[in-house]
Amino acid sequence: MKLKKILRQLGLLLAFVGLGVGVGVTTGYAAQPGTSLIGAQGSYEQTPNFIDDDSKGFRASYPTLDNVTADGVVNGRITSATKHIYVSFSGNATIKTDYYSDSQFTKFYADVTTYDGSTVTTLNTDSPKMWSLSSGNTVAQAPSSYITIPVDFTDLGVSPSLPIYIGFDYGAKSDLFNINIMDYYKSITLTANNDNTSALAGVTINKGNDIPSSSTTVEGTGDAGLTAMLTGGNIKAGDYKTTVQSDGTYKFDLGSTTLKSLGDPSTIKVTEYNQFGDSKSATANVVATVPLDISPASTTLTISPDDWAAHIAGKSSADIAAWLADQANLHVTKQGDTTPLTQAGDGLAFSTADDLTTLTAGGTQTVNLNAADSNGDKSTTPAAISVTRGLGELQFVDLSELIFGAGATLAVPAQSTLFAPGTYHVNISDSRATGSPWYLSATASAMTDSSGHTLSGDVVYEDGSGNVTKLDAGNAVPVASGTRSGESIDAAKDWTQNGKAYTSNVPAGIYLDAKPNIYTGSTANAYAGTLTWYLNDAPGTSN
Repeated sequence: MKLKKILRQLGLLLAFVGLGVGVGVTTGYAAQPGTSLIGAQGSYEQTPNFIDDDSKGFRASYPTLDNVTADGVVNGRITSATKHIYVSFSGNATIKTDYYSDSQFTKFYADVTTYDGSTVTTLNTDSPKMWSLSSGNTVAQAPSSYITIPVDFTDLGVSPSLPIYIGFDYGAKSDLFNINIMDYYKSITLTANNDNTSALAGVTINKGNDIPSSSTTVEGTGDAGLTAMLTGGNIKAGDYKTTVQSDGTYKFDLGSTTLKSLGDPSTIKVTEYNQFGDSKSATANVVATVPLDISPASTTLTISPDDWAAHIAGKSSADIAAWLADQANLHVTKQGDTTPLTQAGDGLAFSTADDLTTLTAGGTQTVNLNAADSNGDKSTTPAAISVTRGLGELQFVDLSELIFGAGATLAVPAQSTLFAPGTYHVNISDSRATGSPWYLSATASAMTDSSGHTLSGDVVYEDGSGNVTKLDAGNAVPVASGTRSGESIDAAKDWTQNGKAYTSNVPAGIYLDAKPNIYTGSTANAYAGTLTWYLNDAPGTSN
């Protein structure tokens, strides 16, 4: 009788304790430890669904989540002191076969997880407790007692960050369709408390400025009394933690280590968080330890068509930047130093975000060049290069005199005769784009002697096909044309320059067409005139 009385009293005590902490005792279950997490105001949601909103074609009827409790609970919320979450389910999970007729489970278990937008991560620090599968693996049976899921919430708010999902994971497959997947289902969601988060003081890093990669400390401000954590680069959650002081400042001391040696991060992040995982954070850019100076700070360049084709068209921005820097004779030094950096010795490289390749011929564009070296040091102010895409120039280089008969004294002919000149040149320089056309034309004045007698005859152009055109008739006569293939050309190189006389079968060239009645005076007479050349990029007479 005494033993029965003790057991009866113990049973009443268990029932009373269960009511006091809000945890019921389900028939057939052992008493579930911990404090209930269901319904915590402002930090709890119950919207069952797939965590990533994707069933992947495998749906099921799901068991009922009867109870969720945890240790380390304060005001109905998990805390950094929480080490275990306890869940109990009733009923079965039965996979549906309306999408894949041979759908079946491969595994099924309760879980506590987070989701970063791409990956679901379990927070269970132990192996999950698998549920029994039956009926050809189409049914998963919930355990007959509560399930313990060990967790590590030491840095709740950063690792892991809220929200946290409590539910179950399952693997499913269809052999007919050769599909094998994992699904993640949330029964409840534990969230940050928006009111608490809004009340936290904001986080700053280095007074809101960029921070040098050579820094061995990181300082800023936050909410007094909260824990602050530094992450970024190779810095893992938990590597660097500190407490925000009563004056609202914090400091991470990296010792002899620099930010650069910690994975050379482009940014760092400082997060402050309370025991519930409510948090605020800030990020800062990590910049080169020693800024690089570029001189001159600005200059101008005109790029010829040949150089454009060789160094700009079709080239990468890095190649273009390197070539422009060389052409502009840019010098780069570390701030406070006068020794120029080099590509070979310092890994000096130039870059630009400006697209020069779309600049049209004759146009001008500013290209900003930045510099960096192999240490990761970078320029803070770019060099501004005003670049003009040159059209190139078409111009005469030198023009020789034409001496008909090559200097010999010519006899007055008995009939109209063409006298070729001796060697002469009509040299043209062309720096325009390859293939650009050019046109040469000429006019000649009447030839006269020192006494004012006019030569009986004309300066003419013979095209080599028997067509003769006077150059002294007042209009410029087209005599040659071509396209640019090199930087210089002698337009007269294919014309006859032998000083001989022709009356038939005349090759192409400029000639003196002498008539029989030329005035010679008592002995011999010298006649001279002016030959004017015109060079254009289109048919015309403008010189």
